[in-house]
Amino acid sequence: MRTSFLLRALLLCSAALAAGACTLAGDVTPPPGYVPFEMAAPVALAAGVAADAANGARLYAQHCTACHGANGAGDGELAAKLPGPLPNFTDAQLAAVREPQFWFNIISNGNLAALMPPWKDRLSVRQRWDLVAHLYSLSGNAARVPVAAAPAVPAVRVHGRVLNATRGTAAAAGLLLTLVTADAQGAQRTLQTATDRAGNFVFDDVQLAPDARMEVRAEHERVKYASRTIALEPGRVDYPLDMEIFDSTAALDTVELVQLHFIVEQQAAALLVTQVAVLRNTGKRTVAPVAAPLLALRLPAAASQAQLRPEQSWPARLTAAGVELATALLPASAAEPATQQVVVSYFLPSATLVNIVQPLDYPVRSVTVTVPAGQLRVAGAAAQPLGEREVRPGVRMQVLQLVPPPPGTALQFALEANAESGLRPEALLTLAAGACLLAVGTGLLAGALRLLRVRRAPPTMAQAAAGRDKLLRVIAHLDDSHALGELSAGEHQRQRARAMRKLLQLVRNYNLPLGAPGV
Repeated sequence: MRTSFLLRALLLCSAALAAGACTLAGDVTPPPGYVPFEMAAPVALAAGVAADAANGARLYAQHCTACHGANGAGDGELAAKLPGPLPNFTDAQLAAVREPQFWFNIISNGNLAALMPPWKDRLSVRQRWDLVAHLYSLSGNAARVPVAAAPAVPAVRVHGRVLNATRGTAAAAGLLLTLVTADAQGAQRTLQTATDRAGNFVFDDVQLAPDARMEVRAEHERVKYASRTIALEPGRVDYPLDMEIFDSTAALDTVELVQLHFIVEQQAAALLVTQVAVLRNTGKRTVAPVAAPLLALRLPAAASQAQLRPEQSWPARLTAAGVELATALLPASAAEPATQQVVVSYFLPSATLVNIVQPLDYPVRSVTVTVPAGQLRVAGAAAQPLGEREVRPGVRMQVLQLVPPPPGTALQFALEANAESGLRPEALLTLAAGACLLAVGTGLLAGALRLLRVRRAPPTMAQAAAGRDKLLRVIAHLDDSHALGELSAGEHQRQRARAMRKLLQLVRNYNLPLGAPGV
């Protein structure tokens, strides 16, 4: 059966409900045994040794012209086969805004997002600096290459206190902490220390890239926690960075469904139902069931061809029992977002009257159902219309509020089909955007544009990695455009933040490293 555009537009409706900041920690929790890729440490020429641009030209002709072109304009014979445009080294403006250390790092670590291999194991430090000298000479900026040391990045001090927010006391002494840093290219490195008796910690002499971001991570009672993510600021060398941890519980009495939303589409042979369930932990302990994962949502007995929407869900898996969270549910006061959501779609047999029985395990605050007006009618559960809106001439969407049942019981309502009317497939996307507007407010409508890029089927791991690499290229292009004055500071910050949110969500959902190996 065809997966409708309505399925994609639904995902927008719960996005704002899962409010909270996106952090490297919550979004980029490494899988067991994961070893992060090392960020390139600044490496300089020996004192008094000058880089040799002539030798760099020989190395460039031997290793680089096939992609970058004989003159460095990014027009080599293989350039057209690469994922994106290559930098133009003959551009004086580009050379003026790039520090020598930047090009040295790229040559050393490569850029696998652009299919460039690392050269640190094939060329010496001296040879790599010779290449840097040649690159600057292509635009008449050879004087920018240092004669001796490369620009040094000042060491910084990161310190703070770990609070056990469940007890309201400092974390126990000896808690292992990991400082995770990542630069704009996605390269990561880690440092470790432990808390003292007062829960304090210090990372001294931390070497960071100028565009680095950092956060502190810890594990307590088998649950991973993280501080907020902060960026390195020019000239600043002292960074306080406190964080919270929580005791864990297997009890589920503090879990509630903040929102349960259904969007139903009438198709020729079935009803396509997409559900968004938004969960929240109202307690002061992390909910981390020991015997089995946290069951976030059961599905109706008649549901078939269920499919989890990983692009819009927290790490979860689909089982015979329903949708299970693959992570613990942190309290609302944690650095993690206060809610977690799962999005799942399935088919129900089509009939004149379809009864939906939805088992519920937690208290529910709000239940809404969105249907195309004139196509389906909702009955039962004291359904009350919230509004109807014409989203395009002749196409209307209706949203109804249902009365939530008591915990431990089932939500029951019926969908009655109108056999005389039909829904034009080309109208579904616009129609669904209007539904979101009615259901959750006008603030969600802008997100509909983002859904145009959501795949109809969950990406494979290879597709997810390709998506990550594409987002890394987008971020690099935005930075270059801003540096060259082609993009205002405000617009640069807005677009970059949006791309970074998408990147972190993709990395989190598929347990990918933030950058490709060697980048």
